[in-house]
Amino acid sequence: MARPSGRPVWREWPDALVEWIGGAGVVPENAIIVGHGSSAAPASRLAADIGARGVVVLDGPLPSSGMHATLFEPWFTGFLQGLPSSGGFLPPVTQWFDFDVMGEVPMPEDTRRQFLADLPRISLSCLQDTFELPEIDRLNRYYVRTSQVYEDDAALAQAAGWNVLWVEGTHLDPMFRPVEMAGVIAGIHRDLGRM
Repeated sequence: MARPSGRPVWREWPDALVEWIGGAGVVPENAIIVGHGSSAAPASRLAADIGARGVVVLDGPLPSSGMHATLFEPWFTGFLQGLPSSGGFLPPVTQWFDFDVMGEVPMPEDTRRQFLADLPRISLSCLQDTFELPEIDRLNRYYVRTSQVYEDDAALAQAAGWNVLWVEGTHLDPMFRPVEMAGVIAGIHRDLGRM
């Protein structure tokens, strides 16, 4: 994603994070990188680039070594291209759908206002953005399916040798149920510690 102020575009996320991590020296030996939804491919690339212990894809498109990753799947890119844009940017994600995606999220009103004000806008050019994923098969790979939308990806992940967890919920569980999702990820981290 990009903000009008010029933060890194989608394909540059992993490089920008590798640079930041290298400068900060913050990669612990047992680091795992988690990617939710469309951040699955950048998270996988970042995990490979920094030599992380593993990668967790949380309800997103299944990445694979050598694939040309795109921000969204083709059907969703087509949907987004039909939305009204301004100055080359899509509206904030909360305006993409005919329902209030934040309506059920429990948070204080001032926090909600700040969150909505800080939402980035995706540039239309990001919809064409791609990068090639490096070898990720050497990583410990986990896939957590929380919504029916990614049922097929979870099945493909299992067939490809990923560790798969089926959690009943919604795609927005990291926002709606952060404590439970953190518990799932902590469990994966504990599992990796036993390997």
